[in-house]
Amino acid sequence: MVSKEYPRRRLKLRFLGESFRDGQVPITILAEKLGALQSLVFHAAANARHDATVRRGQWFNKYRDVAELEFHSAHHSDLVVEAELARPEGWLEGMPDAGSDALDQIFRVASQLHRQPEGISRILPDRAERAFLLRSLESLCPYLGDEYKIELENCTATHPKAEFSASTRRDIRRMLVEPEAEQRQATIVGTLVKIHVEVGPNMIAVQLGTGQEILCYYDESMRDQISNRTGSLPSPRPKCNVRSFWLPWPVATST
Repeated sequence: MVSKEYPRRRLKLRFLGESFRDGQVPITILAEKLGALQSLVFHAAANARHDATVRRGQWFNKYRDVAELEFHSAHHSDLVVEAELARPEGWLEGMPDAGSDALDQIFRVASQLHRQPEGISRILPDRAERAFLLRSLESLCPYLGDEYKIELENCTATHPKAEFSASTRRDIRRMLVEPEAEQRQATIVGTLVKIHVEVGPNMIAVQLGTGQEILCYYDESMRDQISNRTGSLPSPRPKCNVRSFWLPWPVATST
């Protein structure tokens, strides 16, 4: 049950753009960005607890009681969706919890992103945690070429509004790609045995003829292609010769 008594735990997601007159936002965009917002809060909650477990599958289930967003209301001039963090049983206002810490982290990082991006590493010194949050923020941003913006607001004066545009996505992508570019570049040909999609870094595992598995980053531009490919494979997925799909291509190997 959502209550009006806890505005600090509430978020407003606003869609701004001439193409969205009278709040007419396509359902596909609305669903995608609401999902991205929820994923962002789950990852921030895991970061708040410095959770080092693998974030794969239904990993976020253990954060539902503190970080799941519940619908509160919607307004239609510019479409604004309000959502509020769930409250764990026995929780009282002022008690520390990963949900509140997650919101603090999101707005601190968003503020640094627009003012001084290099300061994000001081908020999130752990590289993996930083990458999880930045990738989640990237998913919340409009795509390059989209002519709208998204505004995220906490319903208190504690945090300034955060605005995300296509240029914000480009800036985040640059921050994520530059560390990866420091890795060795190589062309890998082998058997595709694992694919990571929407669970952290864009990675695949390729098995060489010797049996050795090599972890490789794949380019952001190939995310949709790989997502579509995984949707067509049965479970358990058969081994596939990578050359038949995407390789050889230059990738940054992790070894």
